[in-house]
Amino acid sequence: MIKVTELTKNYGGLSAVQNLSFSLHPGEITVFLGLNGAGKTSTLKMIVGLLSPSSGSVRIGELILDSEPEKTRAVLGFVPDRPLLYDKLTCTEFLTFLGRLYRIEKKLLAQRIDELLCAQRLADRRNSLVEELSQGMKQRVSFCAAFLHNPKALLFDEPFMALDPQGMEILKKELRSLASSGKTILLSTHNLSLAQELAHRILIIHHGKLLFDGANNCAENSRSLHDVFLSLTASGEQCSIL
Repeated sequence: MIKVTELTKNYGGLSAVQNLSFSLHPGEITVFLGLNGAGKTSTLKMIVGLLSPSSGSVRIGELILDSEPEKTRAVLGFVPDRPLLYDKLTCTEFLTFLGRLYRIEKKLLAQRIDELLCAQRLADRRNSLVEELSQGMKQRVSFCAAFLHNPKALLFDEPFMALDPQGMEILKKELRSLASSGKTILLSTHNLSLAQELAHRILIIHHGKLLFDGANNCAENSRSLHDVFLSLTASGEQCSIL
């Protein structure tokens, strides 16, 4: 579904991302791991078209991001690490605004908004201004926004960070359901226990370079994901299997 080829991002003399290549497949939850500043957020933003790469390419299905940005973004959903919302709109107004941008038919849009707000435990806040919401609630509005147009692929940057335990369980269930329905999912997190619990595949990035790309089979090994991650990011050596 998503093919990243030799993706590179330079900021002046700093290489934040260096020649990353990997593919993401329908029905899989891929977890993106790395230390702070490893290049995860830059990579996610390049995949969804919010940041231009210095070199390399991103293909979404049969579409090339640079040449067909509107079509590629229409099949992607993205939840950033900090919710990007309009504080002076209500939850319903904000989602309606997005739905119109996606050209979702009016009746279907109203139905989708109701379903998503209920699923995210926000039905009673549908008419609340975004600025009145807690950080966790804002995060859940971001999920509604990402799911609204039923995208084929979803990318999440630290989605669990502001959630309470119940919100975390709801999101985990939702992610598994989306993957089971054939969606392609990529999420970054610093929570290695969540990564091991959710992931079908693991990507580990360090100083902008991909150190590991493979199946999450730690449960079958004597080494935990925690041990493998710390070992790889300490040495910086590329590894092909856990």
